[in-house]
Amino acid sequence: MDSWQNERLHRVSEYVNVVYELCTVLGIDSIQILADVHPSLVSSTPGQTKNISNGTIEGLAQTIHSLREEKRVRLLKVRVNPVFCCCTKD
Repeated sequence: MDSWQNERLHRVSEYVNVVYELCTVLGIDSIQILADVHPSLVSSTPGQTKNISNGTIEGLAQTIHSLREEKRVRLLKVRVNPVFCCCTKD
């Protein structure tokens, strides 16, 4: 594998990790999100390579952008409408 392919595979792996992290924070199914970008990103078939095309990289970047925006919106909702839990001991 040449350095160009190595760099792209590394970028895809980094993007996939970011998607996993954001989905965990947001409580979203990361497997489905990644499969929507490209099925090879979640394939459990041994020896199957990840798709490292421009389309996959752009799809991952757009997905990360969307997930970050969703996180931002949710944080704003919490700041505007904080939920207080008042626990009293009897």
